[in-house]
Amino acid sequence: MNEQQTGRARLTAIDWVRGLVMVLMTSDHVSALVYADRWMADGRFMSSWSAPIPLVPFLNRWVSHLCAPTFVFLAGTAIALSAARRRAHGQGIAWDLAIRGLLLIGIELLVFSPRMGALDGFEQLLQVLYAIGVGMLAMAVLHRLPGRICGLLGLVIVAGHEGVTRWLTDGYTTPPDLAELLLLDAGFQYPQILVVYPALPWLGVMLLGYWLGCRIVAVGQIEERLLWSWSAVGFATWLVVEWADGYGNCGVLRSDDSWLRWLQVSKYPPSLGFLGLELGLMAAILALRCRYEAWRGDALRNRGPLLLLGRTALCYYLLHFGLLGIATLLPPEWTTGWIGPEREREASLAQVWLGVLAIVVVLLPVCALFERLKRAFPRSPLRWI
Repeated sequence: MNEQQTGRARLTAIDWVRGLVMVLMTSDHVSALVYADRWMADGRFMSSWSAPIPLVPFLNRWVSHLCAPTFVFLAGTAIALSAARRRAHGQGIAWDLAIRGLLLIGIELLVFSPRMGALDGFEQLLQVLYAIGVGMLAMAVLHRLPGRICGLLGLVIVAGHEGVTRWLTDGYTTPPDLAELLLLDAGFQYPQILVVYPALPWLGVMLLGYWLGCRIVAVGQIEERLLWSWSAVGFATWLVVEWADGYGNCGVLRSDDSWLRWLQVSKYPPSLGFLGLELGLMAAILALRCRYEAWRGDALRNRGPLLLLGRTALCYYLLHFGLLGIATLLPPEWTTGWIGPEREREASLAQVWLGVLAIVVVLLPVCALFERLKRAFPRSPLRWI
């Protein structure tokens, strides 16, 4: 595949979907700080997971579930596309992946983890940057494998990590140790560490995304039929897992048969049902976006705020946390319910989304400047962000 074909293969649809989940992610993080009715019970280690589900707070949280699986999956896709471009110039990608992975882990451990962990009473809180960083370190080696092998390995990990966890914890009867938390399960060892993004299952998601990227490189475009097939398989997996109400839920079983309980899936750790539902939804959205772009043609190319956010996703991720951190330092009378010393959640859902809009509007020009700098200095350290 030549360079021009590889560039087309990246497709603006991928960036658009990634930009969409950046906005949804922002809504979840703003809600965590200010939403008065915030609801969060997405893992069995959370004692409230079987409590009654409030409709609006649940759905507000549920739409953000799309973010992490999509972001990690498309990170794998981007690795495949970038590796193809590098190979076309006789270059490798292993060192860049290793450096970026170490950088992400360092940012998590030294910047985000201590600050965010302290809000919940922990010294360390390991989240998505940790999982992506470990995944990129692994991909520095695994990207040399054929795409189909990576995809098969990803499927095995996604479907099998719960079985390994059940075996190691005697069917969830014994608490996981630190190594099991870092790799397989979500939970805490108070007061030192809380792991919500164990590395191995998210590596499985990245490997699946890498397989899609290899397929795009091979055929020169995103195949809508393949995406619809992927979506159907994902939704079917979710339905079967929820119907069986056993393996595939990571211990988050239905306490009643309401439709909300069918949507309540374990994100911490990411269960088979959760990933089937969210990756199925992602594939459907990506297919619809591809169809829309084919209908509109070049009129949409490189236009729109979501495309910009998608192209500068990591930059936006870091900056939006910076804005949220600044807001927590402002005097309480200047803000509406920001978490922090002597503060409570007080904002309505409308105020949450106004906050999301404000963050996006403020950061769009900064992201545009970052993109221009990155293009002007392609070999600078900016390429790792």
